[in-house]
Amino acid sequence: MTTQSIKPGRLIRDSLILVIPIYTSLLVFRIPGFIFSLLQFVIPEIWFTVLGSLYFLSIGTIFYGAQIYFTYKKINHQDVTISQSLQKAIEKFSELILLNTFFLLYIPASPRL
Repeated sequence: MTTQSIKPGRLIRDSLILVIPIYTSLLVFRIPGFIFSLLQFVIPEIWFTVLGSLYFLSIGTIFYGAQIYFTYKKINHQDVTISQSLQKAIEKFSELILLNTFFLLYIPASPRL
């Protein structure tokens, strides 16, 4: 058995070859979040907070779940489209909403360091 040395340049190049196509596709999932973040300049802060929580528990949940599914399939070299990942996230919406509700309740209650 022979050992090969790890070359940092090749490791970075191989990683970028795998990640860049995934990253560019993931930007599509972030468009609603970017649009929503622009609302903070238009509406009062209290309404933005309320709408932010509602967004996080509805549209954000679907898009975050679709991102996770899309990334998982792409890293495992399986063909998946953006619409397929969105459909899968919508199918799993009840489980995703439960997880996001936990995060919404847990993170503000966590101690500050």
